[in-house]
Amino acid sequence: MCVKAAADGKKVYFSTGRAGTVDVLDSSTEEVTKAIKVGTRPWGIAISPDGGFLFAANGPSDDVSVVDLNSEKEIARIKSAGSPWGIAISPNNERLLDCDALRVSRLKCPRSQHCWPGQFDRLLINRI
Repeated sequence: MCVKAAADGKKVYFSTGRAGTVDVLDSSTEEVTKAIKVGTRPWGIAISPDGGFLFAANGPSDDVSVVDLNSEKEIARIKSAGSPWGIAISPNNERLLDCDALRVSRLKCPRSQHCWPGQFDRLLINRI
């Protein structure tokens, strides 16, 4: 599982694995304020450089959840090459990568999904 802090340090996000959520912790109270339902068994998570979105790698459901951090809701899922456990995003917002034990893949958001507002046109199209 994975833990990431918001840039301002006010919130901490952590994947829960079998519980199927990314939980939000208020760092001042140390209380969980929300459990965001995502795909099956989220493991690795990453936050976009602008702090607006969180991505969760969901191994058994073979996808990556896209979470809008303003609304704290899953807004889309991007199909993966298979069983992603890790996730990373490049600092320039141009590449979203998922990985399993054998490969790293570049993810493409289908144009029919607005899974990363303002960014999906810039994601690379081909798999590595």
